[in-house]
Amino acid sequence: FSNKVSDKLVLVGGASGVDPAERQVNLSPSDLLDTEWRVVLSWGEEPRDLDLYCKTNFKPELVYYGAKNRGGRNNPVMGLIELDVDVRNGKGPETITFTPKADKKYRFFVHNYSGSDGSGVPLSSSSAKIVVFKGDGDSRTYSIPTDIIVDDAGQHGTYWHVFDLYAGNVVNINEVVTEDLRQKQL
Repeated sequence: FSNKVSDKLVLVGGASGVDPAERQVNLSPSDLLDTEWRVVLSWGEEPRDLDLYCKTNFKPELVYYGAKNRGGRNNPVMGLIELDVDVRNGKGPETITFTPKADKKYRFFVHNYSGSDGSGVPLSSSSAKIVVFKGDGDSRTYSIPTDIIVDDAGQHGTYWHVFDLYAGNVVNINEVVTEDLRQKQL
C-alpha cells in the first residue's frame, strides 16, 4: 500500500496543480476495519468552501455539514455513516467514513457552497480530488473534470457527482452538473 506512512496514518494526496512548495499534506487515520470505507475530499485555495455529501436511499438520507453524525459510523441502526471533518476555508480535507450495507445505495458528490449562486470561482477550477479508501487496503482517486459547465442561464455547475455505490459495486460518474444532487432521487 504505497500511501501508508505508518501503521496509523495514510498519506492523502492534496489538490493537483498546486506548487509543490505550497502543497498541503493530508493524513488520514488508517484505522479502517476491513468493511469500512473513507472518502476524502481535498482542493485548492479557491473556492473556499466545498462540501462533501453522501445521499442514501435509507435514513439518514443525507449526510453533510448540517447532519454530520447520524448515529456514527459504528451504529448499525443509524446507517453506519458520518462526516468526520467539515472545512470552510479552502483546501480541505473533508472526510466521510462509512460501512456500506449490501442492499443500500449511496451517492457521493461535492457542492461548491462558496459558489451556490453560480458565481465566483467555478467548481471545475478548484483542483478538487477525491480519494476513496477501503479498509481492505484498496483505494481509488478521482480528479474533478476541468470543463467549465454552464447552464442555459449562464450559471456554473456547482455539483460534482463523483460516484455511486450499489450493492458494493462502484459506479464511476465523475461529472460536474448544474442539477441540485441533494434533491435527485437515487
